[in-house]
Amino acid sequence: MNQRIGYTIPIMHGTRNHLMEFDDSYMRDNEDEFVLTEPHNNVRHVVVDYGRSWKATGDARVIDPYAADKLLGVDYRFWNVFHSNFYATAIMTKPRGKICKMQYVDFNELEDRNEFATAIRTCDRFQLTDIMSFRYDWNREILAQFHATYFWNKDEDEIHWMTDGRHYRIDFVTFCRILGFRQIHRSSVGSMMCVVLNHMR
Repeated sequence: MNQRIGYTIPIMHGTRNHLMEFDDSYMRDNEDEFVLTEPHNNVRHVVVDYGRSWKATGDARVIDPYAADKLLGVDYRFWNVFHSNFYATAIMTKPRGKICKMQYVDFNELEDRNEFATAIRTCDRFQLTDIMSFRYDWNREILAQFHATYFWNKDEDEIHWMTDGRHYRIDFVTFCRILGFRQIHRSSVGSMMCVVLNHMR
């Protein structure tokens, strides 16, 4: 399928800082089990082990994959070869895997350990404590797909990603508001997002 599909979540003038409701008409229930599965590609390509190369990952992350058509023959979950390679080499469960399996941060436990004091103060300064300690029954495969396919288009101030074969995009302000940030956080959240998104490997 050579298609560039997506769903844009619009932001309206006067949108509340903390969204109490949103348009979920595009969402659907899926009873299938999502598990980490090796990519099934029908196109020949060089396999790059992004789990071993921070530089190669950083170089690939600055290229907008969604500026081009979806590559035919790559696993339907991904837009291009980089996404497939990153998922297979940096995310798939391996003894040497670099992806942390922690789903939330237990700040109460960490507060008793001096080695985390600076990190906790930094999270507090950026007002990230609440979101980082948020507990939910996360779906590892969906998170893995987001992790492999996200792209922050700084020129358009949009974040792009794919889940279950669909391309989504959302403007940065709405993304931040959904996460509970407000205008006063703009500079600090922007700085933190640069660090987080550019180092998600």
